[in-house]
Amino acid sequence: MVFSRIFGKPKPALPPLICEIDFSLDDDRNTMVEFIRRIELFQREIPAGRDAVVDLSRVQYLGPFAASLILANHLNGTEGARQPRITPPINDKAVSFMHFSGLNHHLFGRAEPDVTHPENVTVPLQIIQKATWNAANPVLELVHKHAVISDDDEIYLRNCIGEVIQNVDDHAKSKFGAVYCARYLVRPQKIRIGIVDRGLGIGTTLAQRYPEINNARIALERVVDGGVSAKSRPNNQGVGISNLWLHVTKQLKGDVFIVTEDVVGYSDRGGNLQTRQVGTRFAGTGVFFTVAAKARVDVKGNS
Repeated sequence: MVFSRIFGKPKPALPPLICEIDFSLDDDRNTMVEFIRRIELFQREIPAGRDAVVDLSRVQYLGPFAASLILANHLNGTEGARQPRITPPINDKAVSFMHFSGLNHHLFGRAEPDVTHPENVTVPLQIIQKATWNAANPVLELVHKHAVISDDDEIYLRNCIGEVIQNVDDHAKSKFGAVYCARYLVRPQKIRIGIVDRGLGIGTTLAQRYPEINNARIALERVVDGGVSAKSRPNNQGVGISNLWLHVTKQLKGDVFIVTEDVVGYSDRGGNLQTRQVGTRFAGTGVFFTVAAKARVDVKGNS
């Protein structure tokens, strides 16, 4: 009673900021865009005194694209260095992928997944801060374990992954670097790979060197064509994403989906680049692609 007379009534607690994801994060571009739209609230600083929650409890499925996005947002936190609290899924399949992708380890400090398990089909989340020749090794090991590609395809795939990571290392200014995750799917015969940073975005980065590139849509179209670069290093030729687009879509018959700032670009099975603005803003760049793998064949001819 004395307390309330002197200090007044205590202020009621502010309600938490809740982002509920009530659909499957199954790696297609529409669900990924909707996921980004819902978490846009947490791209900005969380006000002091507010609890923030990303509720995944109703998610039925998680894939490597979603896992990369979730971890990238967690690592980035907010301007006040506060991460939203994650409510994990309860669906058995989603719970399993939380473990095999390493999300449980990174978010909740649980055991790391066993990548040596003979039936493993997932490259757990990798946090990459420097581009190296070996950065793509876990993905290539997954490919060789579950599929067959030519030596030339392996070189292209290694270079594509390395050059995308180099873009982050060079000029994206993502404070944690980049994260990536991959998974092999038996049906269809595909490997899905997601690489995400929370940096400046392609449009903002290129506008610093090319004033005529004044929006993310033009910027994405230009980098797919190739030859534009922030030139933050002498050997940066601006061909990372264009090489990815050309080789993955044309040679490997895969799909590519890129989100950066307020635009997405995509190509399905070797088609031309399609771009559209999405009415929301992602601070950074997500590069997601699939590789159509050929199944292994044993000596008896069984696949």
